[in-house]
Amino acid sequence: MIEKIPAAKGGSGRRGKHQHFKVKDLWCAFDIETSRLEGDQSVMYIWQFQIGDKTVIGRTWEEFMRFLIRLNRTAERSNQIIYVYVHNLAYEFQFLSGILEPENVFAVKPRKVLKFDWQSIQFRCSYLLTNLSLDAFTRQMGVESMKIQGFDYSKLRYPWTPLSDQELLYCVNDVKGLVQALQAKAQLNDDTLATIPLTATGYARREAKQAMRSYHWHQLHDQMPSWKVYKLARAAFRGGDVHASRFYVDKVVDNVDSWDRSSSYPEVMINREFPGSRFWFIKDENCTLEKVLDLIRRNKALLMRVCLKNPRLADPFEGCPYIPKSKCRPVVNPWEDNGRILAADYLEIAITDIDLLIILEQYAYDEIAFYEVAYSRYRPLPGPIRELAIKFYKNKTKLKGVEGQELYYNKSKELLNSFYGMMAQDPGKVDILYSQINGFTLGDEITPEDFKKKMYNAFLSYCWAPWVTAWARFELHIARKMCGRRFVYCDTDSVKFTADPSLPWPLPDFTDYNQHKIELAEKKGSWADDPAGERHYMGVYEYEGSCRFKTLGAKKYCTETEGKLKLTCAGVGKRSGARDLSENGGIDAFRIGYTFTGEAGGLEAVYNDKADFYMEAEGRQLHITKNVCLRPSTYTLGLSKDYEWALSHASEIMRRLK
Repeated sequence: MIEKIPAAKGGSGRRGKHQHFKVKDLWCAFDIETSRLEGDQSVMYIWQFQIGDKTVIGRTWEEFMRFLIRLNRTAERSNQIIYVYVHNLAYEFQFLSGILEPENVFAVKPRKVLKFDWQSIQFRCSYLLTNLSLDAFTRQMGVESMKIQGFDYSKLRYPWTPLSDQELLYCVNDVKGLVQALQAKAQLNDDTLATIPLTATGYARREAKQAMRSYHWHQLHDQMPSWKVYKLARAAFRGGDVHASRFYVDKVVDNVDSWDRSSSYPEVMINREFPGSRFWFIKDENCTLEKVLDLIRRNKALLMRVCLKNPRLADPFEGCPYIPKSKCRPVVNPWEDNGRILAADYLEIAITDIDLLIILEQYAYDEIAFYEVAYSRYRPLPGPIRELAIKFYKNKTKLKGVEGQELYYNKSKELLNSFYGMMAQDPGKVDILYSQINGFTLGDEITPEDFKKKMYNAFLSYCWAPWVTAWARFELHIARKMCGRRFVYCDTDSVKFTADPSLPWPLPDFTDYNQHKIELAEKKGSWADDPAGERHYMGVYEYEGSCRFKTLGAKKYCTETEGKLKLTCAGVGKRSGARDLSENGGIDAFRIGYTFTGEAGGLEAVYNDKADFYMEAEGRQLHITKNVCLRPSTYTLGLSKDYEWALSHASEIMRRLK
């Protein structure tokens, strides 16, 4: 029977010791291959460990334990710590936690482990460092030849099952390719094992932190939120706007044009203004609509809670209601359109001044009231932040398509894309705790005192984050208004509309909007020239093509262009799902009740947290410990009951809104 390897003496206190350890200059990677057993259990049948250019393989956990103990002794003798990368550590952690006693487990979400320690070895997740599959990561770093195609995952294998040379090569190349790709990425970013960040966002964060050293400390910390302001900003924070017009849901729409806004988040960070001072609260009794609008006219950035009695869409044909039910606390008797409020008896919601202007434009109401209204002075983001975003954009644009510069292009693209994610990190996020007995649990909420200490050492204000997405939603709102009743679908920085010439409504014209953005870009420097000498501008709407289009709601649609089908459906693979649809009727088959199966249906994880037993297999005893079983799944297209009701009772909704 496998006995767990205990943690080092001192338990979690070892975190402090590791902070003074030197990192051993030894690139390591670990991976396992598993088989699904009856009863939705899983067993490891081979493990592979890469140490520099050497690969070690084994077939049992006992062999792995002996190997790990020897590796740990090597680190301890030199008072060093060894980093071991695992691509998707969340999976391997479930197995390892059944044979080791992990310590200092750092999880970004329950079961989503970023790193953990065991004695002088630290396991790290390379997937969270790259945000790419192993295949995509190795290809990006130029080691795609390491991947062996055609491996049969469904074949039942045990630790004693003979493996062919081709199967062994596949297993070995996973860890060999990962180490080579990690070394290439480190070289690209002038990193060593000691300096490489934990996550993809860490690269942008490092550059921004360095740039902000030139910014005056007192000016920056005057903008840091108090505990009360942070809680209000957190409540008002909201992501990108993604919605499908209920008037086109479950219908094949021809001649749908798509327009994308170039670098939407970086553009607003450069060209829009943000809270640039501390926030001041005004007394609730003074928070009238007139007072709030006066503050907006005086160029103040506002955080507030707004109460609406009997809110309803002013235009019953509005295809994208703005207020999300999920952000309302509370909401009474809502009528919903896929999670958006069409009408309600009453609601309360935390918002910014930008959100308020859109709500006042879209909704009628009987009464409106405000409380917890706080205002700050609008100012541009600090110069170092804006200059860094422009730098990433220019580097990405000038390197695009240049032979031999693919790695540097990808680096600049990743830095630009990570910039907003760095800013949106929640400084008050509750820790995810792990113990062998209780598994993953939520820690205590951060206290106001701890939050104040965090803000003292921060180099970015969290209050900027709600405005990045709010401004981006505002720019998208402008495009939707231009689309009018032709609006079909939007997603964060893109809008789709029907260009059917037989419809009586005017087609949107982005000429004036784009000209304004071009003039602004020329003034602010948010432009770049590509290798062919063509100039590109942030924030302009660019035509992306026309297609046949069908949607069943947010993040659930398919397109057809010249007979080629593309699919975007949360829970279904893009390529496998499109292939499945193409083989079963194409875009017309994309309807309620359609079930994706096989590869398109994907896999679902079954976590076996209490497993510790023996089972007989092929006349031998097999010890089953903690594991996660990936079993084939299906995905059936459908609508929520509220959404289905809204679509089927459109006439009743129209009467109420009128």
